[in-house]
Amino acid sequence: MNIVNGAAFIELISHTYPEYPLALIATIQIESMTVYALESINLTEHLKDVDSVVISITANLWTSIAHDAYLGNTAHFVTQNGVLQTKLLDCIEMAADPHTAEDTADLLKERFAIWGTDGKVFTAISDNSQNMVKALRDIMTISVFFGCFAHTVNLAVKKGLECDQMNPPCF
Repeated sequence: MNIVNGAAFIELISHTYPEYPLALIATIQIESMTVYALESINLTEHLKDVDSVVISITANLWTSIAHDAYLGNTAHFVTQNGVLQTKLLDCIEMAADPHTAEDTADLLKERFAIWGTDGKVFTAISDNSQNMVKALRDIMTISVFFGCFAHTVNLAVKKGLECDQMNPPCF
């Protein structure tokens, strides 16, 4: 959001579309928070109508270039009308400490409670990192757990690229 206050952005707009009224960052923040609050309430109400134990989640941890850690959490479920829904629940910053399985499980449990999905999650998909596998499968005891297929393929390709062409059996 700070882009709108940047000198380069202001100059760009003044040259490309001088009559365009630039919004103040405070206005953008208030409008974003209002939309988020309304959508959060709607989603929470929508998730209350989902039958128990029918939500599948995808979860992922990553670290930004600035070394900030984030947890992404997406819910997948079928509505009473039989329509498949996918909703991003969270993309939140985690504490700077190591992403232990226990910390990850605690944060996911907290987020599930906030969204009203605790006790409804049946299946989970995440990357194949040990902390995520342990958090979801072992600590949270989610009934069905899968490692992400795309992540698995990516790991296999990376490992294959490390192989010496003269010595293919490097696994």
